[in-house]
Amino acid sequence: SGAVDVVFDPQNPKTLFAVFSEVTRTPWSEVSTAAAASSSSAAAAPTPVPASPPAAPAVSTEAALYKSIDGGSTWAPLTAHGLPEEPIQRIAITVSAADSNRVYALLDADADKDSGLYRSSDAGDSWQLVSPSIEPSANAFSHIAADPKVAESLYLIRDAVYHSSDAGVTFTRLTTLTHHPESLWLDPADPARMIASTSAGPFISTDAGRNWNAGSPPQTSRFN
Repeated sequence: SGAVDVVFDPQNPKTLFAVFSEVTRTPWSEVSTAAAASSSSAAAAPTPVPASPPAAPAVSTEAALYKSIDGGSTWAPLTAHGLPEEPIQRIAITVSAADSNRVYALLDADADKDSGLYRSSDAGDSWQLVSPSIEPSANAFSHIAADPKVAESLYLIRDAVYHSSDAGVTFTRLTTLTHHPESLWLDPADPARMIASTSAGPFISTDAGRNWNAGSPPQTSRFN
C-alpha cells in the first residue's frame, strides 16, 4: 500500500493527516486489496515510532488513515471511534481552515452502509457518518475541499462539483461546470474564487461555483 493523500491543518502545519491505500485499476475494473482480502486477516495497526529522518508509517494492505502532530516525525492510526471497523477501500480527507477541529473524510468501505462522508469535530478523535448517500465515483475517486472561511461549507468533487452549507449533511450540485472535475482549489482570502481542474483544463469561478470560465493554461497531460 502507498500514500495517496496528505493534508495539513492550515492553522497548525505540524498537524498532518495521511491516507494510505492500495488499488489496482484497469480499463475495465478497479479492485482494492482490502476488497479482495478477508477482513479477518487485516494487519494490526502500527505503533507510532519516532523516525529520523521522518518516514511514512507502516500500514496494512487496506486503506488507512493516520495523524501526526509533530510534522510527520511520528504517526498514529485513526481507527474506531465512529469509523468503520471492516476494511476500507479508499479515503479522501480535508481539514477546515476555519476550524482546526473540523475534519471531513470521504470513505469507500466494503460494507455499503458504512460508506459516505464522515465528520469530526475534535480533530479526528471521534467521527460521525453525516451523509451515507455520498459515495466515491466509480471511475474517478472523489475529493473534498473545505471552505477556508466557513466551517460548515464544504465542496465535493466527483462527476461534478457539489456544495454543502450544513457541514456535509446535504449537497447541491453546481451544474454549470460541464467538464468532469478532478480537483478544486479555493482562494484562502476569498473562497468564492475557485479553480477546478478538469479533463479539459482549468475552469475559474468567481461566484462560488455558480458560473465558470475556461482558463488559458500551458499544454498539459492528464494522469490517473
